[in-house]
Amino acid sequence: DALNQPQARALLDASIRQAEPVRRLSGDTMWHASAIVNATPTLGGGGRGATDYALLIIYNFAPMRAEERAEAVSEALLVGGGLLLLSLASWLFLRSALLGRMSRLVEASRRIGAGDLKTPVRLTGRDEIAILGQALDSMRGGLDEGNERLQRVAGELAQAHEAVDLRRQRQQRHQ
Repeated sequence: DALNQPQARALLDASIRQAEPVRRLSGDTMWHASAIVNATPTLGGGGRGATDYALLIIYNFAPMRAEERAEAVSEALLVGGGLLLLSLASWLFLRSALLGRMSRLVEASRRIGAGDLKTPVRLTGRDEIAILGQALDSMRGGLDEGNERLQRVAGELAQAHEAVDLRRQRQQRHQ
């Protein structure tokens, strides 16, 4: 079948003439022709000897290329899947790290808004969230000190008011 094809015949003839294997690549097919030539001249006196053996091997690389293509696709999917998993893990880590810190900051601001000025805001780090946490804690401390000062002043005013009331009562009794 292959010997009837013009390419195969031409390759075999070239191999016979050159007395060495000949290879050609055509698309996905590689043709390899080898001929063993007898050194004894033919009876017809044609000069060169008769061809004792001829071998024509036809390699079809299309399936191999399909396998390579499939392997490349599977490698790309594997690498892409790995990168996707790495991205997802990174996103989950960053999300939990950021959202966890943000939720602690929100909870601290709610406690302060509800009047709990004793519980400190505990956020460490050097990023903007930590700076915001430190500012909120500083504000909480300032509010707590101001609140204590107001309570002291209110206590002093209450005592002064009591003292004034006692004096009035004494003055009213003496009159």
